[in-house]
Amino acid sequence: MSKDQQFRLPGYQQYSVPKGPNSHGSMILVRATIPSSEVEPIHCGDGELVLVAGDFNAHHSMINSTTRMNLDGRHLVELLTDVPEITLINTGEPTHILGGTLDLTFIFTELVPVAQWEVDDELTSDHFATTTTLRIELLPPPPRPPPRWNTKKVNWKLYQDELQKWFSNYEPAEDIDQLNQDLTGAIQHAAEKAIPKTNRTNRHHKDYWFYNDEVREQNHKINTFRRHLRQYPSPEGVKLLRAAVQHARQITQKIREDKWLEWCATFNAHTSLSELWRKLRIATGKLPRSPAHPQPLQEANRLAEHFAERSSSAQLPPEIRLHLQQVQMDREVVVRHAIKQADTTDCLFTIDEIRRARKTSKDIAPGSDGITYSLLSNAGLAGELALIIVINASWSAGKLPSAWKRANIVPIPKPNDPPNFRPISLTACIGKTAERMVLTRLLWKIGPLHHNIFGFTKGLSTAHSLATLLGSIGLTSLQTRAERLTTCFATKLITRAREGDIKNGLLRALNLNRDVFNKKTWLLCAADAVNRLKLKDTILSKGPDTMSPDYSTPAPW
Repeated sequence: MSKDQQFRLPGYQQYSVPKGPNSHGSMILVRATIPSSEVEPIHCGDGELVLVAGDFNAHHSMINSTTRMNLDGRHLVELLTDVPEITLINTGEPTHILGGTLDLTFIFTELVPVAQWEVDDELTSDHFATTTTLRIELLPPPPRPPPRWNTKKVNWKLYQDELQKWFSNYEPAEDIDQLNQDLTGAIQHAAEKAIPKTNRTNRHHKDYWFYNDEVREQNHKINTFRRHLRQYPSPEGVKLLRAAVQHARQITQKIREDKWLEWCATFNAHTSLSELWRKLRIATGKLPRSPAHPQPLQEANRLAEHFAERSSSAQLPPEIRLHLQQVQMDREVVVRHAIKQADTTDCLFTIDEIRRARKTSKDIAPGSDGITYSLLSNAGLAGELALIIVINASWSAGKLPSAWKRANIVPIPKPNDPPNFRPISLTACIGKTAERMVLTRLLWKIGPLHHNIFGFTKGLSTAHSLATLLGSIGLTSLQTRAERLTTCFATKLITRAREGDIKNGLLRALNLNRDVFNKKTWLLCAADAVNRLKLKDTILSKGPDTMSPDYSTPAPW
């Protein structure tokens, strides 16, 4: 459908997307007797299609056509033969008043068990309308994730005793992969003995039914002011935090009321008893599990290929790739020369280095082995000795265990772009602990990093990079607008917010139109506010948590 065409069907509510340059448009019709809110149809253009239906004017005996075969019919039959992932779900019932099956419906083969196709006798012209119902809830649910160890109920004494019992009779192997496998197996066995598993439930968080982007934004603001207060305690910070909490409660209460009224409006005289009980169970937090993707393996392979393509050096311009090849050759020469030279950092690692490198903070998602940082931190002397054997064997051989190079890729939907994903790599905590030990020696060897290096530096972030950039720009004063943006800008910058959040805050503070607001204007206003009110020192006062050690300091070992 084009934008200037109008279509009305008595008794039905229409939701449509007009035809665009790369889209054929789409339309959804809902009976007027069925309460419905605004529906967002998707564009039917290039990409992966789930369902295709329409008048193909195709004639072939295999698609129940009663007339002579034509070229379109032959092409569709060849397509169904060559592409088994697509299935025709017509039942053979005629879709034209003179007989014959001209209106066809194709769907993914995996959706056939949950699809129902029928002819509607009420909606007709020379063609009968067809309806296709997909009962997505009938798809097999996704497999439950494996239960994790509940470290809140762990018996650390029993856990350490099990590791000690294993290590007392352990004879280290010569193969690095076997050493790492033995250590991983021993930790997993001890954890099975001393740590109970978590129980998975279908219950959701108590606030799930009204939680949306606005609630998340309010929670983010509260956390922002709370972190700022911890870093810079002051009476003004307490007042700001209290004001943020009060404002967030008001917004959240209004959202709760609107969501409750919206939920109540879904009940009417046509609501069946089974539907009523289903909604009541959902309201108590017993949500049905989301169905699995119809093609989980194909979708995983598609995402893997997409991530590999995006991260490939083929995406870079030719001159950049040529420069990287030259740099790589120079680096290999330097590395080969360094390998032949003896150095003080070539000595084996010690237990003290392991104790300084291991993380004692809250556990994060582990790698494929399931071993978390708390299992390494509480492994006792036996666990530390076994770990140092693996790390020193890898250090001496100049080779990493294959398990350390293996990662689970978890695709996380982007907040402002849900169809796209951000890949998160989960690697083994044992390997990451060894990386921190090596990094400590490298930093001791090369000395303090350059003051303009912000990436991959502990305690520094984009906020510090922006503050340094804006603080170094000498600009004239903009008295009329700079004062209005200063508080918003400084708060966002101190709390390490994203650049998009900073820009949106500045837009609200300056009360400018997005169309006329450009990056140069933003930099001018922000840099002037930082310079004139001397905010640069305040923003950067936290600095890195641990500065790079000077070469003159004692060696880490």
